[in-house]
Amino acid sequence: NKSAWFNGYTPDLITAVGLFGEDDEPPHKQVEMYGAGGEPRVNGGGFPAQIWAAYTFGVMEKTSRFDLETDQGAAVTPPPSSSAPASPSKSPTEEPTTEEPTTSAPTTEEPTGEPTTTEPTRR
Repeated sequence: NKSAWFNGYTPDLITAVGLFGEDDEPPHKQVEMYGAGGEPRVNGGGFPAQIWAAYTFGVMEKTSRFDLETDQGAAVTPPPSSSAPASPSKSPTEEPTTEEPTTSAPTTEEPTGEPTTTEPTRR
């Protein structure tokens, strides 16, 4: 309980807030934060998250909804599960097939001009 962190982002801003317990006497050793702000314990979901929200919404000109749909990571629908039994089977299995890798080189395109930007949709 010597530090508490909260990290968050919007499409336009990334912010990290860190709080640290520090002794007010030199050499200012790091100390536990029990009782800070009248709370029995300080964690990232408390004061750091409140500071992050106050700062983030204070500096943003407007708030907007943004789409977290992606074709990467956890948002991808997993492939259908195998119908194979959980334990090894003594029956013969089909051999896997293989294909030769493609040898065509990747293609690239030159930029066509200034990048385009889109305004977030407010809902």
